Amino acid sequence: MDRLMPKRWVILSLDALATSAINAYGSPWNETPAMDQMAAMGMVYDRVIATSEDSVELLAQLWGQRIGDQSWVEQCRESGRIELFVNAGPQAIELAKHAERFAFDQCTLIESIPEVLQDAMPGDEIESTAMAKLLLPVLERITDPSAPNWSILWAHSDSLIRCWDAPRWLFPIEEDEDEEPIDQLDWSLEDYGTQALPVDAEASVSEKPPAIFESLTVPFFAVSPDSHPDLITSWMQTYGCQIRLLDRLITILMEAIEAADGDIGLALIGTSGMSLGQNGWIGHRAGPIRSPQVHLPVILFDNEGYGIRTPGLRSINDVMISLIASPDQSSRVSPQQWALDDALSEFAIETCSSRAERVLTTHEWFFVREGDHSRLFLKPDDRDDMNDIADRCRDVVESMETVPVISTKI
Repeated sequence: MDRLMPKRWVILSLDALATSAINAYGSPWNETPAMDQMAAMGMVYDRVIATSEDSVELLAQLWGQRIGDQSWVEQCRESGRIELFVNAGPQAIELAKHAERFAFDQCTLIESIPEVLQDAMPGDEIESTAMAKLLLPVLERITDPSAPNWSILWAHSDSLIRCWDAPRWLFPIEEDEDEEPIDQLDWSLEDYGTQALPVDAEASVSEKPPAIFESLTVPFFAVSPDSHPDLITSWMQTYGCQIRLLDRLITILMEAIEAADGDIGLALIGTSGMSLGQNGWIGHRAGPIRSPQVHLPVILFDNEGYGIRTPGLRSINDVMISLIASPDQSSRVSPQQWALDDALSEFAIETCSSRAERVLTTHEWFFVREGDHSRLFLKPDDRDDMNDIADRCRDVVESMETVPVISTKI
């Protein structure tokens, strides 16, 4: 018999968390053993879709969720305090206002990202990174038996869109290694390679780039057809350092949770995705809005001892409801929930975006209307939106204008 939902949760949400860099989502080029353990002993949601490309708006939607006649904040506070930890920066003030609006007990802003990154270099110590500094007070709450009772510790990081400061030794590269670009990186540059000039100086590199870039500045550019074929690989490996840093920190969190006296779950939630070469772009919200930017990784670790995957299409709002469920409910997905593929086949999840008039994800399609032009991609087979078939499926394009949309209003 499944045990009940954990009484307390540590929730880690991140901007620009790409599913393509996580083993549990099929990454062939990165290593994430801690996330693998979370998946092996918890739950992985395969197809969670962002309801907004604005992470602040998306988090406000999640925090405003209600379960029955109570908000989840009211329900969870019965077990203790609800606290938010966030990197100080552009998002922090708005997130703090939303946390106050939804009656969080405390919001802690962590000064962790340098104001000037141009001449900064990554250090060798994990403890010096922005992500580690954010999670330090969370670890202190977990391990301090004299700390006030808490129910939810929510840490949100935007460091993946602001500062790539992970130690580069986290992604070891053989000095004599002379590999061909990874096969999976043979993404199409259709329509995009000549539409925009690179915003980043590295974009125009025609000679062989370093295996990993040392700059802390996050890339944002269209890949030029003249760029070296290893350029995308180098930026992926640089991004891989950040994800391996996250994985190391998750290991520390899991060890602290195991040692703590209490029933605690750990949730990893992406609030936005990341383009790592797909469709000819590298960066957060870079280029036209596409699936890799709205497909969110979600892994819930409840230490049950066996893993389960939910393959059905889900709104991130639905996942939140499942996560903060009544303490007397099972932490496991029911057969009815697991089979939601068919139930949602006639509905669409809409992603609010400033880059397109309409963005819809259904069980079978990803649809984008940009001005007078529409694009259509087959899902889940065309994972990275390589093959636009709108011209060949006009009936489907027309149906996207009238398909019922799952409401995300709070």
